Amino acid sequence: ASYCFAYLARAEYFAGAWDDAVVHAERAAALAAEADLDFTVAMALAVAALVPAARGDHDTAAALLRDATRPHDYERSIASVGLARARLADADGDAGGVLAALEPLRDLPYRDAVDEPGFWAWHDLYADALVALGRVEEADAFLVPHERRADDRDRAAPIARLARARGRVEAAAGRPEAAEAAFDRALEAMDRVALPFERARVELAAGAFHRRAGRRRRAVDLLESARRGFVALGAQPYRERCDRELAASGLHPADRDERYRAGLTSQELVVARLAAAGRSNREVAAELVVSVKTIEFHLRNVFHKLGVASRRELPGRLAALDAG
Repeated sequence: ASYCFAYLARAEYFAGAWDDAVVHAERAAALAAEADLDFTVAMALAVAALVPAARGDHDTAAALLRDATRPHDYERSIASVGLARARLADADGDAGGVLAALEPLRDLPYRDAVDEPGFWAWHDLYADALVALGRVEEADAFLVPHERRADDRDRAAPIARLARARGRVEAAAGRPEAAEAAFDRALEAMDRVALPFERARVELAAGAFHRRAGRRRRAVDLLESARRGFVALGAQPYRERCDRELAASGLHPADRDERYRAGLTSQELVVARLAAAGRSNREVAAELVVSVKTIEFHLRNVFHKLGVASRRELPGRLAALDAG
């Protein structure tokens, strides 16, 4: 059951159902802990860290990953934890942290699974970090075998991720035509899959490239589309990057993401939505596999941050936030 919930949460993360992913990842971790499956706990906690990391809830993601660092040699746990750490570092803008987090994946002796396109999506993050650190030639050489493998399998998501990274490499190397072709390929590949976070990341990278190339209209179209995607997911650090690029284009978008002006964490948002749906504290605790006291603690924070006095006010307040 723990495996099922962990992989369901992972699929929901990629599909953009992030609030559901938070619930199911936490349930996976709780079930693994009850069964005393240490290696599975680490994997489940790593999956649970993905959404708070992308939403800028650094403390929550970091705490989950600290609990996932018990000694283990289970390859899936090593890959899960390393990738989650890398995504947290990426959200923080820490390129060195991304490389350090992914080093255990580079050191795994059996490469078939960890390098198979479409499952462990780490190669684009690694290349992006190399570019950010000025190691452009190294990033170029690193990408080549993974691009070939993704092309051989004709898998759209890896092709898009790697083409996005390729675009950044070519732009940093001073080859704008090749960069534009790579970003166009990434966008075309994204049309074949429904991965809202990954699509927004491609649009952000392509928009930043076009802005620097002086193509303002194309840049703004891409950046505004990326921003809408990040706002819908609550991916605050990435939305802020879009805002900086748009500001550099002469635009200053209003912050429509009231959810994060209210400061709700991922857990608080999930608890608020379940409570707004009419669940009692005991029912919410059972759903999330936590104590009733934990739910009471989260709800007190929710009421304070949203400026409401009772759970009867939650549906209207949450609807207003979602409407922006």
